[in-house]
Amino acid sequence: AGSEAKEILEGFLGSDLVLRVQNAKQIFRELPFLMSSDDGDVAFGSIDLLLEEEDGWTVVDYKSNRVNSQEEAANVAAGYQIQGNLYVDAVERALSIEGVGCELWFVRGPYKVTLR
Repeated sequence: AGSEAKEILEGFLGSDLVLRVQNAKQIFRELPFLMSSDDGDVAFGSIDLLLEEEDGWTVVDYKSNRVNSQEEAANVAAGYQIQGNLYVDAVERALSIEGVGCELWFVRGPYKVTLR
């Protein structure tokens, strides 16, 4: 387990996400949200990372799935599209903006998949 944790950490530290976090205008980690839909359903959760960068806002969701390639990560990511859309909708409503991006970061790689 220790060597796997070291591999994950080294992969992450070598990714461009570290530099993006360092250069972000604003950073929010483990950001809780609660929102209701037009039909009265209530959704709540926690956004792993929300960044305001030069070109806008991005939701980052970390995934621990064991994937072995970028292609496999993209296939697995399809199953998280609804969750990603929910996070983006929550941020767009809270900030009264549009165009928020959403990325999944599969930490065992790392592999990045852009959902929006």
